[in-house]
Amino acid sequence: MRSATSDLRLVDNLASSSRNDPVRDLVDQLSAGEVERTEAEIRDKWRYVVLAWLYEQRGAMSDPLQSVEEVYADFGYPEEVAGFVRYMPMDGPDLGSREANERRLIERWKQYLDSTAAKLLQ
Repeated sequence: MRSATSDLRLVDNLASSSRNDPVRDLVDQLSAGEVERTEAEIRDKWRYVVLAWLYEQRGAMSDPLQSVEEVYADFGYPEEVAGFVRYMPMDGPDLGSREANERRLIERWKQYLDSTAAKLLQ
């Protein structure tokens, strides 16, 4: 088993390599210590990363929930995302305005990110 210090040393060597340096051995050494993941686990992490980035950038977007809808479709309509997709049936009463309902969806988006981050860090 490698130590965290040796991993950091490998990462440092890889990061400081130049374009013409052979890095295959460094990459092989780093990857040898990684736990093998299923395709579903990898897809879940990518979905989280994309949705987290969109959430952080939502203020710069004219319609961030449309981006969520696109991610929802791109990742095969995952049930975990359906709760903050505008065109899906509402879970809860109508809050009386589009703005209020969309704020609730954005809060659910944040809750998804928080709970998924906790799961991914286990």
